[in-house]
Amino acid sequence: MKNFLNLKNIILIFISIILVTSCSNLDIQKLNNKANLLMKAGDIDGAISRLESINDLNPNFPQTHYNLGIAYNKKRQYDKAISSLQEALRLKNDFADAYYTLAVICEEKALSLIDKNKKPDKNTVLIINDNFKKSQIAYIQYLKLTKDSSDTEAIKNKIEFLNADIQKYDAMLNNNQNQQENPDNV
Repeated sequence: MKNFLNLKNIILIFISIILVTSCSNLDIQKLNNKANLLMKAGDIDGAISRLESINDLNPNFPQTHYNLGIAYNKKRQYDKAISSLQEALRLKNDFADAYYTLAVICEEKALSLIDKNKKPDKNTVLIINDNFKKSQIAYIQYLKLTKDSSDTEAIKNKIEFLNADIQKYDAMLNNNQNQQENPDNV
């Protein structure tokens, strides 16, 4: 009986390997397209479920991670969206659309935190500022990859606005630190 179970497990592993390796990039892209149709139809949860399943089949396909980042963003799950986009960029470091989307989502996360926290604590200010910085870096990388883009000027303006926001939150952090170091000066 034990030998039969071992043989059964070996056969299952062998079949799994064959199925995974037989799933070509074209097949993965077709599955991604179906997930995008779910997203466009408003079934974000269905799209996420499908995209996560696709990642189980082939975790090395950057487009799936990119699409998953977009889907998570639609659910306002910013950390998961950012993580998925970073994975897409790890797999394909010249993925311009992923840099652009990462920039937008990091900025959205920062703005969402600002909206939720009219008087943010130091930790929240750090997170806001960090996301503005990530957004700015991603926009810069996007511009490097898309030298002749029609939105170059708009992105350059966005980078300048982000720079102003970063300076504002850096100043808040510095003021907070100075107040902690010199409580008598308050």
